[in-house]
Amino acid sequence: MLDIVIFSNSVAVEDGCCGLCGLPTPATEGPQLLLADTQERICRKCGKKQAPRLVALLDLARAAERVGRIGRHTLTPPITALLDIARAAEEYTSTVPRRARQAA
Repeated sequence: MLDIVIFSNSVAVEDGCCGLCGLPTPATEGPQLLLADTQERICRKCGKKQAPRLVALLDLARAAERVGRIGRHTLTPPITALLDIARAAEEYTSTVPRRARQAA
């Protein structure tokens, strides 16, 4: 099993290649998936295969950041932004396994 971590860049780093498949990964600012031992970036496709919960969490963080930026300039965010964050939250919760219920 691969150890994958979330790393947050404060500035966009140079373009690179995925540490798993070798495909190009664009330079982005903010949270990214990395291999824990080599610190190589992981593309979204490989991330969804290896760590779907972390990819869903990244999507939720990006949606929340977007809504936060919009909210600074308006009284209420547009409904489309709120729907984006709701969809990201739903995708994240669908990746989390349900807890086994205890018999009472």
